[in-house]
Amino acid sequence: MSGLLGLLVLLSGGLVVYSYAGYPLLLKWLSGNKALPGPVFAPTSPDLPAVDILLAAHNEELVIEQKIRSTFATTYPLGQVRLLVGSDHSSDQTNALLARLAAEFPQLHPTVFAERRGKPGVMQHLSAQATAPVLVLTDANVFFEPRTLYELVKHFANPQVGLVGAGVLAPPAPLGAGAGVTAQESAYLARENRFKYQESLIWGAAMGAHGGAFAVCRAAYTPAPVGFVVDDFFISLAAGFSSTW
Repeated sequence: MSGLLGLLVLLSGGLVVYSYAGYPLLLKWLSGNKALPGPVFAPTSPDLPAVDILLAAHNEELVIEQKIRSTFATTYPLGQVRLLVGSDHSSDQTNALLARLAAEFPQLHPTVFAERRGKPGVMQHLSAQATAPVLVLTDANVFFEPRTLYELVKHFANPQVGLVGAGVLAPPAPLGAGAGVTAQESAYLARENRFKYQESLIWGAAMGAHGGAFAVCRAAYTPAPVGFVVDDFFISLAAGFSSTW
């Protein structure tokens, strides 16, 4: 009995070591000199597809304007972009900000819900309104760089690609700031981004997109069921195509 217990302890310890040391080394070795498969759209390609960006928001008055402005400050052709925002019964100034910004940006289409639906319920409604061949799902507190949309969408030139994840960065807050992401959280996120990129190089699939920003072919998109907590993981698994990072 004691021998079996010792074996179980060794196996458990080995699995922990493999998870934190062995698997990262394996990914680094297997990814080697691999590159993401092509083809990709050129930045000025006339074939760049239309994109519908879906965003569920609840009481996001502190970030919603910056989010919207960063979305439209893009190198991607604005005529190919729509931003569909669902305000999930917001009780702050989110709705007023959306109305003002919609007058400034004709590509912004807000929907205000009088009752709480939860994120999956809002995304189901927004995805039903989407018509573009590529959907970008994102959160209000994840801001885009000018090339973000292009870097996500360019991989859909490859018909085998159904989902593209973004490397979402979270720089640690300055010491004494009292809020923001800790250095440990920032390091964890950078590590996860690296693992997902390496997994996509090796197997053409990563274990779930970061819910803050990812793109999916509309034909491969299945909305998460209402009440489902880890919606990004569900959508990634349901896509059924190759995924890249």
